[in-house]
Amino acid sequence: MQATYNTRFPSEADSIISSGSNFTAVVTSEEGIGYWGEFSPGPLKSKECEKSLGQRASRLCVLDLPVRICSVSCGTEHLLCLTIHGKVYAFGRNRFGQCGVGHTSEITVAAEIVDNYGSARAVCAGHYHSALINEEGYAFTWGWSFYGQLGINTRSSFTDELVPSLVKSLNGRVISVACGYAHTLFLMESGVVYSCGNGSYGQLGVGAEIKKRFEPEAVPVPNKVLMIASKYFHCLAVSEGQKIYCWGANPQALKMKMFVKRRLRIETDKGTSTNVKRNDKLTISNSHLTVTELEHMVQGRIIHIDAGYSHSAVINEYKNLYTWGKSLDMQLGHGNKKEQEEPHQLFEPAAAWDFVSCGYDFTTAVTSQGTIYVWGRNYKGHLGVESGVPSSVSRKIVFKTAKGPSKTIEVAGDSPCIPRPTKFPALIAFSLTEVCFDEVRRRSFIDFVKKMDSNAISDISSELLRNPVYCLPAIYMHLLAGDLIHAIEFLIHLPSREIEAIADNNNEQEGSGFFASIDIIWDLICKHPNFTVQSKAISNLLSTFLVGDRVIKNKKLSALAPLLLISKPDVLCSLNSSEFLEILEKWQPDPSFHGLQVSQNSIQNYSGRVRYWTCCGTVEKHPVMVRNSIINDKRRVCRRCCEKWSCSVRAKFLKYKNNISN
Repeated sequence: MQATYNTRFPSEADSIISSGSNFTAVVTSEEGIGYWGEFSPGPLKSKECEKSLGQRASRLCVLDLPVRICSVSCGTEHLLCLTIHGKVYAFGRNRFGQCGVGHTSEITVAAEIVDNYGSARAVCAGHYHSALINEEGYAFTWGWSFYGQLGINTRSSFTDELVPSLVKSLNGRVISVACGYAHTLFLMESGVVYSCGNGSYGQLGVGAEIKKRFEPEAVPVPNKVLMIASKYFHCLAVSEGQKIYCWGANPQALKMKMFVKRRLRIETDKGTSTNVKRNDKLTISNSHLTVTELEHMVQGRIIHIDAGYSHSAVINEYKNLYTWGKSLDMQLGHGNKKEQEEPHQLFEPAAAWDFVSCGYDFTTAVTSQGTIYVWGRNYKGHLGVESGVPSSVSRKIVFKTAKGPSKTIEVAGDSPCIPRPTKFPALIAFSLTEVCFDEVRRRSFIDFVKKMDSNAISDISSELLRNPVYCLPAIYMHLLAGDLIHAIEFLIHLPSREIEAIADNNNEQEGSGFFASIDIIWDLICKHPNFTVQSKAISNLLSTFLVGDRVIKNKKLSALAPLLLISKPDVLCSLNSSEFLEILEKWQPDPSFHGLQVSQNSIQNYSGRVRYWTCCGTVEKHPVMVRNSIINDKRRVCRRCCEKWSCSVRAKFLKYKNNISN
């Protein structure tokens, strides 16, 4: 399965794979969604699976979507999908409106979240609430809002938000968002982290236990932050200096600390002869309430980070995977249950890792080749692979009590854990190497299209009109097919950030970057044989790009400028009065308006109706009638001119390729 070129392809900041509490979803190599496991909260109980005990792997399901997916995020009972065109789809249980579709009914068929957020750039699914960031850098949240985790003031109503709502209190551009159990983190372009929601376990990082916070406030991280992560109760941040900061702790860990301290006090009291009853309250350290730096030996730049319930993981620029935290269910992947207080590299398998996602008590990861690995707790086979524990194996546990006889219970075997990374079968994830349109792929693409015949190019161009994909390769295909108008329409519909990059490169030297290919379009407009197409192309292009000065500098284009000023005076709004006068002074009527002579022999060669091409004076037979309809022929120029046009485009490609090589 091979991926195709995307308008917005996955990057290091996207989530190709995501794990919820008990299920996992992945963007496949065909840009769809595959998922497996169970949409349920918390760990799967052993009582629920005494008979199966993980022997049967969870069934792989495919989400039926008519769009191309570039990122996925899993909550506890729902998942969010981001398309290459910035649309968001939701699927799963919807008790708190976390699917954002305007109601709380379960979503059994993936539904698009239609609202006023515009085009989404990133999505994040919390346990029962969700968030997205649009192209302009605004954050929107929806779903469960009881603790203020949406970042909008819902004190008065305490109602859940059923559709995306803008977080108005954030000043600046948001570049990342992380949704925990009942809290949310926002990372600003300035590198400041904001938090809101529940902070009973230190999730807000402000040094105090705060039950509810309805508006985001800054987390005192010492340095500029580049990335954040949180899924349950603890939070992670990576600074510009590659330092890892953490705050918060899960309730189970805090209860265990309290239990240990209580037992120590009991044992201490037993060793003393006094019977004085203690009145002082038992307390534990509050270090989890404040931001602390995590000492680590991770080499190079950290490119990916994630946090589970009691464990965490990072990937560095050398594609090495590190894990740390609790390992009672072998979720660290080191083959043992030893807890690691700092990141330890995962040496087996020897793979280059691209993405990692931490679930409740398991971990999933994707290599650079798209291979998926899973490890950790595997009750009910929710990891999608079979455990090696036979269902017939059982254990007897004896509980000794202070009073009365001992009690013995029988449990169904040991915890069916996957101790080390194990391949997930029958599915290949989207890999970054498939979509990185770098210099090598540019040359390969140009070489490929140069070898195609005109019929194949026309077919591809027609298919792209029926199913538009707004990207530069699609623009090239329209140019090769002689369809300059649709090529410019596709150029105009490129994402805003790509259009900005094109505009920024207009003043740079030719061939200095990939977006310098706009010069190809300018040159081909000048050489196009059809005046009507040429005029319309310039009008469409100037309506989006403020490049009126280039019209003046080009002799052929400046000849068309007066006509554009008459029909659409706003398209050259960037020009001053002197430049307007310069255009009018240079204008000469185009000789193509004059009549053309057609030889009698050209007409006599065809019987019946003929077609006359004004672009070059060619005469050819008129399309025949088929089933009371004329064959759909939308060519704007004749075949001879089309071929000449294609040769011109191919020559431009060759020149462009040489510029890249140099």
